[in-house]
Amino acid sequence: MTIYGIGGAIAIGLIVAIVIMAGGSFVPDSPADDPSDGQSQSGQQDHLLTEAGDVDPAKYNELAQAAGTATWVEWRYGRTSSDQDEELPTAEEPDTATVDYGDEIDHLYQIGNGSVLTGQQNQQGQLGFVSDASNPGVDHVTTAEITDSTIGFTPRPGGRYSTDSPELDLTQRSTADCLGGHELGSVVAMTRSAGSGSAAHAVIAFASGAIATTGVSGAQGGTCTILPDGYVPTGVAVTPGNEFALVSVWDTNEVRGLVGVVALADTPGTYAASWPAAYPGLPNPGHFGFAKLLGFVQLAEMKAPTSIAVGTDFAGEDTDRRGADLKNTATRENFSSAVASSGFAVVSSGPERLVEWIDLTPLLSGFATVYFQGDPAVYSSVGADATAWPHTFEENGALAPAAVAVTATNANPMVVAASGDTGYVGFRDGSLMPYDASDPSSVAESSVVDLPGAATCLTWTSGGDQLVVTSRAARSVVWVDTADGEPAVVKTLQDSRMKDPICAQDTHTSVGEASTAVRTVVIADFEAGLHSYRHGDARLTGGDQYNLEGEAFQYGGLYKPAGNPFLVSVTVDNVT
Repeated sequence: MTIYGIGGAIAIGLIVAIVIMAGGSFVPDSPADDPSDGQSQSGQQDHLLTEAGDVDPAKYNELAQAAGTATWVEWRYGRTSSDQDEELPTAEEPDTATVDYGDEIDHLYQIGNGSVLTGQQNQQGQLGFVSDASNPGVDHVTTAEITDSTIGFTPRPGGRYSTDSPELDLTQRSTADCLGGHELGSVVAMTRSAGSGSAAHAVIAFASGAIATTGVSGAQGGTCTILPDGYVPTGVAVTPGNEFALVSVWDTNEVRGLVGVVALADTPGTYAASWPAAYPGLPNPGHFGFAKLLGFVQLAEMKAPTSIAVGTDFAGEDTDRRGADLKNTATRENFSSAVASSGFAVVSSGPERLVEWIDLTPLLSGFATVYFQGDPAVYSSVGADATAWPHTFEENGALAPAAVAVTATNANPMVVAASGDTGYVGFRDGSLMPYDASDPSSVAESSVVDLPGAATCLTWTSGGDQLVVTSRAARSVVWVDTADGEPAVVKTLQDSRMKDPICAQDTHTSVGEASTAVRTVVIADFEAGLHSYRHGDARLTGGDQYNLEGEAFQYGGLYKPAGNPFLVSVTVDNVT
């Protein structure tokens, strides 16, 4: 793999469009011809490219129009395992019981007796799936529920108060008001911040160019922004402190790759970690009430970005910000050190075999300077207008991030992740490569990690020290420990119920150090639905332990939406 700066990038000329033959497909005719096969790197050229290896404009536009459909998913994530008859283990499925918290909802649980219903806590959020044209494909789901006397890990529709499956924030409340009737189209990408603080809202990208936020039951109502016509989002990342969303984009007008930068602010006063006013671009608990598209970074060579991730020098935190008016000099000094000042984004294109690196330092340090060293009058008037705060890049180019380096790769980069100053790239040949991105203009490879198959999704455990890798080709979920600088696979989940897993998320549900706690993993399975498994340590309030040793898992159940799931993002809803 070769790494070089933008100064050495080779200019790409105009591409002449060719006619797509009738019946043509972006997906190879058989798994044996599929370059996304996790067992080998066949060398088959991606169908998005011409024979010369350039992006074909006609196919580019056709595929962009299919974003979020089954065609897109199969092209983007590769085919599932061709060996569905492979004998896989079957995890134990414990007996379940139900308890009513007084809300007329049957809450399922596998551990405990339901005698004490204080200490309620749950994991909930959003499930994204391919659906028909009348449904944007986002359900609200709950995946784990605990009390002082129960542990339940069966996924179900709805949140804290209901069992309704559609994500109502998209059709009601402030998110719907923001969208103003804008047609969503299919869901394409979804994520939450992976920092140390709260992440109340998911940021969701739709094929129509809508970028919308929606949260847990305790953080209803969100916000949105709309990309220009012809701009199709393909991936989304949120900085660890919920300051910004970065969106990878296909510009179908110019056939070029872009990264959109959206400044986010929480809804003032809703959490202890919320600011008393809207401060876009500063750390917050993620109950977003404001989003503004600042502008775009044009990628140096990449035209078809498929995945994006972001790392900064601030991990996020839930510090008490009530009354923290930044117009007060003393208050500024108290909070000036708990912000991001540098960082990077990593963007990959599977078909082009390119990884690009963006320096976020101008953006992060620029916002910190405005808030903690500048005139408060600058940020006291927040608004959507280009001249209102936060300033767009056209208004203030000094804030704009810069694309600073390109990595040309031998294998197809399938998905990316980031933490601190390290970027991770999962390749279609079944390898995971960490990169030192402390200087994003000159990144360096680290030791490669061999995976069971091609990675289709990379997410972080709640502690941030393990990378959860889903492989559609291998029908597996593995945990890669990254804490000591020598990444290695430490746990593997394969289960006969998992037919077509695309993305998994590891969660930890707990109210406090001595309270009920459970660790689960939820898996968006394109064929089967949303699975939930318990693993690791668990306990009830009072100290009773129910730990699962080593690679043991228990199956919690399946939720089937009205479509085929490929995205999941859940978080703790702070009930008590």
